Amino acid sequence: MALDLSQHIRSLSIRDFAIFSNTKEPVEIPLNQPVFFRGIVLIFCKQGKGRLNIDMREYLIEENTICTIFPGTIFMCTETSDDLLFFSLFFTFGFLAEMPQIKNISFVERIKQYPLQQVSPEDTADLASYFSLIERQSLNQQLNFADKAAKGLVYSLYSEIASIYYLQETIKKETPSSRQNEILNQFFPLLREYSSQRDVSFFADKMCLTPKYLSTKVKKLTGKSVFEWVSTSTIIRAKILLKTTDDPISHISEELNFPNASFFSRFFKKHTGMTPNEYRKKN
Repeated sequence: MALDLSQHIRSLSIRDFAIFSNTKEPVEIPLNQPVFFRGIVLIFCKQGKGRLNIDMREYLIEENTICTIFPGTIFMCTETSDDLLFFSLFFTFGFLAEMPQIKNISFVERIKQYPLQQVSPEDTADLASYFSLIERQSLNQQLNFADKAAKGLVYSLYSEIASIYYLQETIKKETPSSRQNEILNQFFPLLREYSSQRDVSFFADKMCLTPKYLSTKVKKLTGKSVFEWVSTSTIIRAKILLKTTDDPISHISEELNFPNASFFSRFFKKHTGMTPNEYRKKN
């Protein structure tokens, strides 16, 4: 498993949720390695840009963008600009349980497929206000008041974000999904399921396509080849095993379907600049 962020978020001032931002000081959350959270994560980019890898797919998050990540989803930040400013809100399903109308959103699967959403300038101003108010209330020393006020604000914020996604979902339904999107929607789940496979023909066979056709389409749609995506998937899986287990390198190499530990170490260093042992000892 990836690193559970629930174990790292210790300073929750309000039960069942926490808010962080780097608008004033750095956020000490290890997002530069594969992590997951046992709840929902909302990220709002106020300025700058960064790259998020969410369940093996890479997304660009930039100014005026929101991102919704559901429980158990493995994600990591692979790149950030120097001027990046963002808010991140973490809250559990226990918190959502108090809000029955939220639980019945029918387009959850759609959000999982398209977790990032660009918002209008008007919506941006509203979202920034919500996040700022929630941050202020979560730091309020009058806990009884802060608890109720902040929870009400979180509920309102999530309702606003849900309405933004719902509007976009309605627009998308008016446009028939293309064969190209179907290819990506098949390929990435297979990539997650068969993380030890690195043969392009394996995935092509699963999708009843030729390796050449699959490679051409994936490269055209994502800018990265199937082999590059497979390598990215392998590295993420390797990082998870190195950080969350004490298994010897030889065992991890075998689990990831490498011929030997030496081959695995060379592969890992080529893509990360570090040996597996160096990465395991880092931080």
